[in-house]
Amino acid sequence: MLRIKNINLTKKQNRILDDITLECSPGMITTLIGKSGAGKTSLLKCIGQLDRTYQGLIEYKAQDLKNYNFKEKANLIGFVFQQYNLFPHMTIIENCANPLRIVKKYDKQKAEKIAYEMLEKFGLKNLADTYPVNLSGGQQQRAAIVRTLCFNPNIICLDEPSSALDPENTKLLITTLKELANIGTTVVLSSQDMPFVKSIANKIILLEDGKLIDECNMKAQFKPDSRITIFMD
Repeated sequence: MLRIKNINLTKKQNRILDDITLECSPGMITTLIGKSGAGKTSLLKCIGQLDRTYQGLIEYKAQDLKNYNFKEKANLIGFVFQQYNLFPHMTIIENCANPLRIVKKYDKQKAEKIAYEMLEKFGLKNLADTYPVNLSGGQQQRAAIVRTLCFNPNIICLDEPSSALDPENTKLLITTLKELANIGTTVVLSSQDMPFVKSIANKIILLEDGKLIDECNMKAQFKPDSRITIFMD
């Protein structure tokens, strides 16, 4: 279980996150929704330990994530950025395989085998030797997703993962994330794509001005006047 307890985040005297408490269960896809500036990306970065200036506690299996070293964190948590963050001087296969060699100490053959298999699943194997600058935004998005999935993390955070994808690749992403959830991965993502959210979320969290306004388990029936229902309509 991933537990977020009383998380506060302040930047330049501005409160970005205000006393956020929630739980993200393994095997479930938790989706953060809200307007731009609501705090979705900031909360994801805290969960992913990319921003450790927060106050409060984020723990996985009762262990404070701030106590994990770099290698432990890299094996535990995967993060897919909305801006892709691919290394421009590396080909796509190098972007996906080199982190496995550095963090997991895999040899080149094993790392590239894993990367090629995942690239093939996402229809990118024929672009493995291409540099990011020569890919479309959707192809870069898929490559960034592949790079993270190669690690097979226990927790995966995705910031607006469907934003640059066409309908076919959005369906592939939905299938992949559901497969990950089915094997016990904790999936947390942010999105303003409401059809995507409705098709994938097990649990929806509505943020507004850095505060948790409403939450709902998708197995439960939405109340007609709930803030989530109003936001998603």
